[in-house]
Amino acid sequence: MTILTGVGGLEKAIVEEELKHPIADSTWGEMQKNDWMTPRGRIEALLDPGSFVETDGVVLSACTAFGMGPKRVLGDGVITGYGNVDGRRVFLFSHDYTVMGGALGRTFANKVLNIMRMADSEGGIIVGINHSGGARVQEGVDSLAAYGEIFKMNVRLKRKVPQVNAVMGSCSGGAVYSPALTGGLVFMVENSSHMFLTGPGVVSSVGMGNVSKDDLGSAALHSETTGIAYVIAKSDQALLQQMRRAISYLPSTRGNGFLTVNTTDVCDRLTPEVGTAVAQNFRAQYDIRFLIQTLIDHSGFPVESKGKSWISSPDFFEVHENYGSFVMGNGGTRFPSGIVVGFARMDRMPIGIVANQPKATTGGGLDVKSSIKGREFVDLCEMYGIPILTLVDVPGFIPGVEQERTGIIRYGAQFCESYVSSTVPKVTLVVRKAYGGAYDVMGSTHICDNVVNLALPWAQIAVMGPEGAVPLLYRRELEMAGEGRDRLRSQLVERYRDEVAAARKTEELGFVRIIEPQYARKEIINGFRSLMRQY
Repeated sequence: MTILTGVGGLEKAIVEEELKHPIADSTWGEMQKNDWMTPRGRIEALLDPGSFVETDGVVLSACTAFGMGPKRVLGDGVITGYGNVDGRRVFLFSHDYTVMGGALGRTFANKVLNIMRMADSEGGIIVGINHSGGARVQEGVDSLAAYGEIFKMNVRLKRKVPQVNAVMGSCSGGAVYSPALTGGLVFMVENSSHMFLTGPGVVSSVGMGNVSKDDLGSAALHSETTGIAYVIAKSDQALLQQMRRAISYLPSTRGNGFLTVNTTDVCDRLTPEVGTAVAQNFRAQYDIRFLIQTLIDHSGFPVESKGKSWISSPDFFEVHENYGSFVMGNGGTRFPSGIVVGFARMDRMPIGIVANQPKATTGGGLDVKSSIKGREFVDLCEMYGIPILTLVDVPGFIPGVEQERTGIIRYGAQFCESYVSSTVPKVTLVVRKAYGGAYDVMGSTHICDNVVNLALPWAQIAVMGPEGAVPLLYRRELEMAGEGRDRLRSQLVERYRDEVAAARKTEELGFVRIIEPQYARKEIINGFRSLMRQY
């Protein structure tokens, strides 16, 4: 495996031998500046040692126009083949950015299409390592036609074979459409990955001003604003290790071929920590990731916590972490999104987790971005046949002019539709509060099939919170109370909580089942086991 870390003619010669063609000085400079691994080095870092088998390695481009004859090199700018990740078969392609910037032509595309067909036929995850300037201009419409065929294959395989993509270096045109079409996980490198339809030069040439690559498509932009990037890594090497980890949660084909992981954690482990992880003061903030870590399988790695901070554990693989987050001031504190999503294991099997985040500025309420984030992750789990655990602590949909104008009705409805349409086993636990339409949307029994609905003893489920309901229900009584208004309001709030919102009222209607916190993990696993037998 070649990782570029220094300067020197000897090192360049070694890399050229690996790639089997001369490297332009400008490309060599970019490789060193960004610490890019070579296309083959990326494959070797991703796969189990010695498992890679290359396909179509000696094909050449058929195009000789525009001086292309001398540029025809073995493989035509993309490396394709198959190998193993944790012993499981994956099919992959890695763009060779040293050959005409990784631009796609007909032969290049045929290699990619062949490996995708193999994945469809034999069953195995497709991995794309993308580093390309898009369509090869010299091949004209044939390169566009080739991209169209790849797009069609991306969509046709969407619900059959998991597709995972890394965007490394700069990608534009079709090289960004293809990862976006898969509906799967997209990874980027923090300071060296960019994805945009048209680069800065084209934008400037059409009179739209001078912009940088970062302005158009940095990893931060696609992580925080567009939501295209699910995971951001510090380096090529770190990204590929993160991809290995993500692949461990995915099936080889939809709903089949999951990787089970042995653990010493037992399914009936008691979870008294649930009572302390959840702040029973309904106005208090807490980090839902504490609760997630308490419930899921433990790998044996320690989880470190200091006060209210949370340090990432290998047991929970969070994705879309920064989408919908909020930064206070210029370079200030980052507050999390209203929803946390990611992968974990329970009973040794992969699950997806969708959880409200009370630590967010919204208190876990559903706004536009958290609704989009939740919808996309539910759709992802459904697409791959991964069961879903939903942890509910939601004050409702976030009101306000900005939310209405940016489409909270549309995106909230789409989130609801995703749960309605999902067929995978689902267990929903109301952790603290579930108010308004957000109660319905967050995996409730009213909109979901194949679901087990649970609630902790102190949970509150109602049309709205007591503080909002009491002034509506008892407006006249409060007006007449005079100086005793505050005392009466407190009494009425407690009465509302006990007589209307208490989870036992919902249990009496058969909508949830109340469980004790120390049995939460056991009850969730039993729920999944029961549903999996019917799935």
